[in-house]
Amino acid sequence: MGNGHSAIDSLIAQVGLQSYQKGGEVGTAKESFERFWKNYYKPSTKGEHGEGPNMNVSKELLHQAWEESGSPYIKEMDLEGFKKHGITYEMGGEEHPRAFFQTATPERHINLKNILPNIARSLPGPAGAAYRLTSPRRPITEWQRVPTDTTYIQPGNLDELISELAHAGQYAPKTQEEIWEMDKRYTQEMEKYGDVQSYDKQGVYGQEGTIEHEAHSVREPALLDYIYGRSDKLAFPQ
Repeated sequence: MGNGHSAIDSLIAQVGLQSYQKGGEVGTAKESFERFWKNYYKPSTKGEHGEGPNMNVSKELLHQAWEESGSPYIKEMDLEGFKKHGITYEMGGEEHPRAFFQTATPERHINLKNILPNIARSLPGPAGAAYRLTSPRRPITEWQRVPTDTTYIQPGNLDELISELAHAGQYAPKTQEEIWEMDKRYTQEMEKYGDVQSYDKQGVYGQEGTIEHEAHSVREPALLDYIYGRSDKLAFPQ
């Protein structure tokens, strides 16, 4: 009976892992960091960088960098997971995953403080008229920022994680309204300068002052200096 349960548990775990690698969510943000560290730390025999992790990176410093970037959920996916999200790039005639970052979907909440003033505006007679003159109609519901943002990377890929933590840190302190403004700005910058095409044609990434340039030419180097111990403080140039 025990063997039967073990087989079922193993099957459930395998199905869950396959779903997770293709885009499903598993566990908390904190658990996702621990899972990433295990995937990063696990030696691999595949590829030219298959000797295992760079031992100069400590878990403590990486965890601190992750927390300072808003503690986003780390979603690790295989190629099929990236295809599901439609975020890939082509090179050498083959499709490859392209790491990305995404803020959490906001939620609509009722603002109880605005209900009574709105009711007062609808009162008949002088009382209602006075409220209508002095108090504008207020929205009963509003969009609110909710945790948790998400980085989407390949399993155990430290370079991709740091690149997307650079974006996570940009958005972490923002309100939902500020995030919408940043999204508009990002779209305008992409339309104006374009995406990266080659080393000589960097698009938004090579244009100082853009969101992408700040993330990868300012914040990302600071994160790397910190996790590799080249800097005692995680400070971002202004």
